[in-house]
Amino acid sequence: MPTVIRTPDARDRVALLTRLYAEQGGVGNAAYLHSHSQPGAIAHHVNVFEWYADYLEGRTDVLDWGCHHGPDSCLLRHRFGDALELSACDFAGVDEYAAFRDYARPRYTRLTGPLKLPYADESFDAVIGSGVLEHCAMEGESLKEVYRVLRPDGVLVVSYLPNAYSWDEWRRRARGVDFHHKRFTLGGFSRLLLSHGFVPLDVRYQGYVPHRLGGGRRPLWWKLLRPALHPIVEALWEPVLRPLRYPFFGQSVLCGVGRKALGV
Repeated sequence: MPTVIRTPDARDRVALLTRLYAEQGGVGNAAYLHSHSQPGAIAHHVNVFEWYADYLEGRTDVLDWGCHHGPDSCLLRHRFGDALELSACDFAGVDEYAAFRDYARPRYTRLTGPLKLPYADESFDAVIGSGVLEHCAMEGESLKEVYRVLRPDGVLVVSYLPNAYSWDEWRRRARGVDFHHKRFTLGGFSRLLLSHGFVPLDVRYQGYVPHRLGGGRRPLWWKLLRPALHPIVEALWEPVLRPLRYPFFGQSVLCGVGRKALGV
């Protein structure tokens, strides 16, 4: 994905999440919130939202499935305003993450089981699953539930799906620390969608050039070269690098959009 943080609306959304993380502070899962509140992580999240938001144009009933503290809910509310009928669900208590909930104002439902979604058939035009599918006990059964609550031609957006070929995932697994038990490939994810009634519209590596080039503990020579390398890599990203799926080992997550179909 190319950077889109240059647009005024995207910069406003970065500022929004930055403010909400500061307001929320350490209330909730402090370590989780801290890692997701870093500038690079926020910019990455906004960039991914800017990519998938176009698929939601004209859709009024949206579910933020497994929303956790609700950053996607907040981004949805910021872009679409009160025209959006926004629902959200997770295992957290309704009063947790008040800063995010108060801004997004979703109809929040606390889940009581790992599979069943507490909604009627064909309730939503779109379902957002950000960092959710890899944590499902049985992802196939969960996708059946998503299919059930989506209307015909509704869309499912999946992001932050662990890449099976990721160097970062391999390194975490080798260290035995903070790794995902479930990992996916582009082809495997596409087949998973197809086998549960979703036609893949766009499945890709969730690459983000500034996020990959910046931040973290980098040597001095890298920090000095980065300003010159950044525009070159960004210019080559869409026409050359992304079609080649390079570097696949450097992309720790996948993302995709699937459309519910009554017959394939």
